[in-house]
Amino acid sequence: MPTKHEYLDFIKESYESLREAYERSLKAWRSEMESADTYTPPAAPLYRAVIEGLLYSITKDEGYALRVRDALLAYTDFPQLVPDRMRQLPKYAKGIYPVAPVFGGLTLFLRAYEFIRDSGVLRVDDRETLKQVVGNTADQFFPFPEWGPHNRAAKSGLSLTYAAKMFPDHPQASAWAKLGNLLMDASWRHWSLEDSALYCPIWLADLLLYIDVKADSSLYESPMLRYYFEYFTNLLCPLGIVPDFGDASWSQPLDLCLMFLEKGATVYRDPCMKYAADQVFKYMRGKRMFGLYSIYAYLWADDSVEAKVPTTGSREVLDEVIGKKIVFRSGWDENATYLLLNYMDEGDVGWYYKEHLRNTLVVTAEKMHHGHADENSIITLIKDGSFLLHDGGYREGLPNGAYRADVYHNRIIVREGKPGNMKLFDFLRGKGIYQPVRTRRVHFKVFKDVDVSRTEVIDVGNGCHWDRVITYLKGLEAFVVHDGVKVLRDGEFTVSNLYWTQQVREAFADCYDTSIELIGLVGAWGNPGITIEERRRRAWINEKGPRLLIYFHPGAEKTTGVDEAMRSYLPEKCVYQTSSKRFKKGDLISFISILYPYKVDESVDWVLRGIEGVNTDRYPNADAIRLRTPNGDVLICVKHDLSIGLTRPHTRPVYTYEGGETRYGELASDAAYTYTRFADDMLTYAFIDGMKLFFKGKEVFSADKPSVYDLRHRSDVIHAGTFKTDRENWEFELKTKWDSWEDTVRI
Repeated sequence: MPTKHEYLDFIKESYESLREAYERSLKAWRSEMESADTYTPPAAPLYRAVIEGLLYSITKDEGYALRVRDALLAYTDFPQLVPDRMRQLPKYAKGIYPVAPVFGGLTLFLRAYEFIRDSGVLRVDDRETLKQVVGNTADQFFPFPEWGPHNRAAKSGLSLTYAAKMFPDHPQASAWAKLGNLLMDASWRHWSLEDSALYCPIWLADLLLYIDVKADSSLYESPMLRYYFEYFTNLLCPLGIVPDFGDASWSQPLDLCLMFLEKGATVYRDPCMKYAADQVFKYMRGKRMFGLYSIYAYLWADDSVEAKVPTTGSREVLDEVIGKKIVFRSGWDENATYLLLNYMDEGDVGWYYKEHLRNTLVVTAEKMHHGHADENSIITLIKDGSFLLHDGGYREGLPNGAYRADVYHNRIIVREGKPGNMKLFDFLRGKGIYQPVRTRRVHFKVFKDVDVSRTEVIDVGNGCHWDRVITYLKGLEAFVVHDGVKVLRDGEFTVSNLYWTQQVREAFADCYDTSIELIGLVGAWGNPGITIEERRRRAWINEKGPRLLIYFHPGAEKTTGVDEAMRSYLPEKCVYQTSSKRFKKGDLISFISILYPYKVDESVDWVLRGIEGVNTDRYPNADAIRLRTPNGDVLICVKHDLSIGLTRPHTRPVYTYEGGETRYGELASDAAYTYTRFADDMLTYAFIDGMKLFFKGKEVFSADKPSVYDLRHRSDVIHAGTFKTDRENWEFELKTKWDSWEDTVRI
């Protein structure tokens, strides 16, 4: 468990590195300004000033305070160092005013100032000079005040209210406070718009800093705020980071996660949040990835809160409205299995703010806000510390960013028409404009042998209703993914199941041996002309060696293949199964894929030999797969069309077992989902949403059997009849499906 002392040691070590690189940073800034057409001050002096301010507050060494003062005052000199060419630009006709760095720079400038405000090293004229820099910077927020519960509005609101607090004697201080509080009001006790592993932490971190500026800790009592601490704790993966999703790049932003996890652990006395902070810090320290906001982890940490490893397994994170994510996990150690599913859509939360952003900014590729077209996408798969599937990255450049599009994610893609002679990827890519969809969680269940999720996407624009059912086979540490796509209108459609990887080491029939060696971190944005070799040098290395076997169950009119494209800043490969044909409205197509992580020296022959198709009488509206495993024969059955069995519109229940029964080889049931494992005459089963289950002709479960859970054995209860109103007659029976059940029985 990290202590404040360890945090301070890390900060001091990083400070020495900053000092060593200081002159190089200023030289690089001067070089950048030679060709730039907009003045932006260097960040290096400010970064040093913040740390030196912290060290002064701890040691009271006046030398640190003097360095802070000089670094902050240097921002009045930097405009004089830009080339004459820039000063002659029309927009600088009135001169280049001294300002703090952009995007949060004013908050850090004020934090450094606050550290030394009462140190005695600031003369009256020094304070007036710094007040001028703050005023010039604050004025930049007024021409275009972005509003809503998102990162930029929070950053602006925090900066303005902080400026008003530090310099209340400035003529514009009241206006700063007014606009700043107005911008923060949208975030105070409201949900964030950000579906991004980068921008949601930025928003949350600034909200926490605003609580301190406002000196109002009542927000910590809000369930909304506590939600986000729990949310990021439960998203933590075995490597000790939150995987990137939405507009984010790999391992961003660790220092923000560290600071708010420590704050959550302190405020709520939560040992699991403390553990999450511990894991993030271990990763940061091991990779020497210092971030300036780590100082708040030191300031906010409470060593009396002891870390405790969470005991939760697979779970929803945290709900089906705000988070809309599901994590499958075997545990919390570094070798644990971890899969993250994101089914977040835009939804109606914050609609007013989202609509304003859509109508104001060039953000046509985004799911409002900073989200991707990643609904029902497998964002991350990790086993034994190795990434086996990962997300698509942020963007190569402004304004839109192609990596946001659906085709760059591990998901089903539906397009009208056929590719013809085009590569599949080129046909699917389109214009990259975000297509609004609706999503919902149908069910999520944790059973003894398996964990199961079913999530749906309703995509009217592309003409489909798609449900994805993921089965996590515990012990085997594999995943079976059933995808059912119902077409919503007549026409020719191409339906494709995509998984992205980096290396396809071997391709069998319908099966690919894959691995990821590097995860790209930087692209052309800010690095024009960057080469592939440089991208590789600056990429994150996937150091451990497990691979991922991706199997597509074959079917009529389905083909498999591999395409290549730039993704996440590096060349990657897309393995796919696709089908192009004419559909009628209501037609359904089914896909089954298996994701099997395995070690390099492990034979997978038994896996491939043990996969079998299952004769299903309602295919493709229902589908099944058999896996012959060392622990028995596993059968996984999914009913994609949940309307099967709804045969009596004027009777309750509408469904009957006879109308809903589906036969999958030796198994028959009306359940929406069924899992069985048969070994040594013992059948372990689990089902969701069903009335009966038969295996090899034997009744294994029946909701019709009298028990303490129903009233069918009671002679004084009317079992069936007619319910009459003035206008309607309804027939009814005392029958119901069971939500779920699992058991082991002898056959």
